[in-house]
Amino acid sequence: MKLTLTAALFLGASNAQMFLGEEEDQTLYEEQAEEEAEWYDMMYGVPPEERWKYEDPHAWRNQGYTPEQRAKLLLKAMNQTEKFMMLSNYNKEVENEGWAGGTERIDRLKIPRIRYQDGPQGFRDDDQHTTTTGWPCTLSFTNSWDRELTGWWGRAMGKEFKAKGAAVALGPALNIARLPIDGRNFEYVSGEDPLLGAELAGPATKGMQSAGIMANMKHWINNNQETNRGSQSANVDERTDFEVYYAPFQASIDAGVGSAMCSYNKVNHVYSCENKVTLNDHLRDLMGFEGFVMSDWGAVYGKADSYISAGCEQE
Repeated sequence: MKLTLTAALFLGASNAQMFLGEEEDQTLYEEQAEEEAEWYDMMYGVPPEERWKYEDPHAWRNQGYTPEQRAKLLLKAMNQTEKFMMLSNYNKEVENEGWAGGTERIDRLKIPRIRYQDGPQGFRDDDQHTTTTGWPCTLSFTNSWDRELTGWWGRAMGKEFKAKGAAVALGPALNIARLPIDGRNFEYVSGEDPLLGAELAGPATKGMQSAGIMANMKHWINNNQETNRGSQSANVDERTDFEVYYAPFQASIDAGVGSAMCSYNKVNHVYSCENKVTLNDHLRDLMGFEGFVMSDWGAVYGKADSYISAGCEQE
């Protein structure tokens, strides 16, 4: 299981408080400051690159270490049950609060709850209508051919997600408009053109994450129609994928996107979230994605070993 990758990206923000709700921010900030002062006193004379080896169970919270070091520390401190808790973003408590999903809080290690919310068009709030900015549809930014404007839009959305307590924004959506009747073409930043999508995916991703939240590129991959999306197979050869469908996602990866979402459909007769070729061989090994992959909601159809081994870390 690629738990190291999952943890590393959860911890990889420049702002350690980016995943916290407002009620938790100040207390944890004060505790962290005290712990860091004690730690630096104790570690005087120890080379910085060696200090992580001597840490206590809460040392993962120290921002002086790289995300990879913090992930190693956290994994070392976690028991098996706590590790399994990170493999699901379904949480009844956060669902009752109106969030799309979220992880369990692990008080023993001071791991805060991580809240996820839709979507690529802006902050979704089904319980408090008229409280969210109604942005123009994503395709309108695509039609602008304007990198700067798209980046500004991403940052403005990200700031709203952050202000409302989300840690992960479930966007940007990057699929190519392969079918003109696809019901979600309006929310895809790529339009019909992979080059245009690649030019705009990066600014959108950087803009969102510059606000202190994690972006989630979706829907990986070949999710180009809504009709029968849970059963149809998109049969695509490798060259076409890399030249057309992967281009916007590659740009988002190059921009440092923290997470990805695998889609409902099958790719060459294998479900996307269980597809080792597209997830491990292509997304990670060839394209260099270092984040974690979550499934779309309900897009895991088999047992845990079928999707975790394929490269989907979170259901």
